[in-house]
Amino acid sequence: MGLNLEELAVEDYTEAKKKIILVEELESESQLIGKLIDEVKTELDGFNKCWLKYLKNNDPDSLAEAAKIALNARILASDALKKARSVDLNKGLKVVKALLVLVFVLFAVYVSSHWYWHLPWFEGNIWWEIVFFSLFGVLTNLTYSAAKHVLMKDFDKWHLGWYWSKIPQAPFVTLAIILILRSVSVEALGIPLDLGEASNEVLVAIAYILGLFSRRAWELIERIKDWLLPVPSSSKDLAGEKQ
Repeated sequence: MGLNLEELAVEDYTEAKKKIILVEELESESQLIGKLIDEVKTELDGFNKCWLKYLKNNDPDSLAEAAKIALNARILASDALKKARSVDLNKGLKVVKALLVLVFVLFAVYVSSHWYWHLPWFEGNIWWEIVFFSLFGVLTNLTYSAAKHVLMKDFDKWHLGWYWSKIPQAPFVTLAIILILRSVSVEALGIPLDLGEASNEVLVAIAYILGLFSRRAWELIERIKDWLLPVPSSSKDLAGEKQ
């Protein structure tokens, strides 16, 4: 039993050391990965102390602690290597530039359409105004988020699908929420709000906010779903039995 534990401890320690060397060779400047590297090195130092204590005193508790530390170091090193390989700052910069281009193109379309058809601001088809400003909101959010990750040097290329899926999602979620809120009375900070009588400017501002905070808008849709389509009591009972 002791021999098996020794072998596991040495194997985990060796793998953790190999992986952390690979991470350092990738030369990532990500603060997050740098923190993980430091954590792994701290764990490896802790392993060495426990291992030397075990070898000196043949202490089974020290061996168990060394094996535990080595396993944790291996897990942390694997996580660091995975993140280091996924960081792609050049791709992150391209995403930021693409989002900025989308913002400028959308703004140009919005301004030129109002100018071409001589539409007063916020007085065109209100639903198109809502779509435009929800897109402005989500693009603002995504551009800030992507630029922040590039600045922190931890832009993850595997999140690209999430970035692009948010753009078409935002206007549909925003339209659904505003349609519902225009039909029911809500209360915010103790103040009753009736969007059925709200001005176009207010609706446009709400559309921008819902696009800007698209994740919270999605959570609101989830709450509305639970309100409109509550889980049947039989399903709740079944879930409770499984727990």
